[in-house]
This record gives sequence, C-alpha cells and structure tokens, in this order.
Amino acid sequence: MKKFRKYPILAETLNILDEPESVQIETAKSSEDLRMLRRLLNSPYSKVKFRLFDNPNITPEILNGLLQDDNTEVQAYIASQTNDLELLARLARHPEPQVRAFAARNYNITSELLERLVRDPDPRVRYEVLHSSKLNNDLLQILMRDPNGKIKQDALFKCRSTSFSKPEKRAKGLFRRRK
Repeated sequence: MKKFRKYPILAETLNILDEPESVQIETAKSSEDLRMLRRLLNSPYSKVKFRLFDNPNITPEILNGLLQDDNTEVQAYIASQTNDLELLARLARHPEPQVRAFAARNYNITSELLERLVRDPDPRVRYEVLHSSKLNNDLLQILMRDPNGKIKQDALFKCRSTSFSKPEKRAKGLFRRRK
C-alpha cells in the first residue's frame, strides 16, 4: 500500500471495499492513510476490523467507530486485546455476554474487574473468570459455590490441582477425604 503515498489521487479514487478480504486485511494492518482506515470501518469482514484495531495509526475516531460496530465479535476482540484499562472496564460492562467474557480473558484485567465479573449473571462470563490468569483464592472460593454445575466442578478441580493454598481447609468440607 506504499504506492498510495506516491499517488495520493489513487487513495482517493480506489474503493478499498471492492478489494478482496486479503487486501483489506493488509491495508488495515499497515496503512497510515487515515481516509483509507476510515473507509475500512465499513468493511463486511470482521478480520479486517480486528487488524484495524491492531494498527498503531488508528485514531480515537476510528476506535470509536470499531466500538460502535454492529458485530459484537469486533468489540469482543477489542476486549480481549486492549491494554487500555479504562476501555477494558467499559467493555467489562458491555450488555453482550460475549464481550464481557472476552474482557475476562484479557491478560491486563484487574482484580477489581474480575470481582465484578465473577458475579455476572451469564455463566459464560463466570467460566472465563475461572480461566483468567489473574484468578485468586477469593474468586476461586466464589466459583466453587457457583450455581452452574460445570463452573463449580471445574473450580473444585482447579482448586485441587493447582497451587492454591490448602484447598481442603478453604473449601470447608467440599472434598471427601479418601482413606
């Protein structure tokens, strides 16, 4: 896409949305042309919007366009990848459970956000909290009493099989001792 720097008229006349998905992805990843990046907000392809978010040249205007996208996969991707804690907190309150679940997967998530998400009404979100790299003993204890059987079972297994401190004492009778 470097040829557009030499020929700025081409950038104006080329309708990037008529190009194949692979060309749109490559443009979204590396273009510095803000007009081109704005056009890509209207791409029908989610992968293009994922790469658009990864582009270091996007502006707050383009980021807002991505956050307002009708496809929640785009917002979920942003929730899983962002380093911006304010944005992550905003996405952790998103009305769609898929976006909140992806926020719980984010490596940068804070313990405060996980404390809110561990009580989420949707089990998919709580399941992702269980598998967060920031899971602590207190959150695990809450998940061990989860109303969802799968989450409760996985939390008990995780408590038994990981280095969480003294699971038998902390679980208070949830485990049976074998003789």
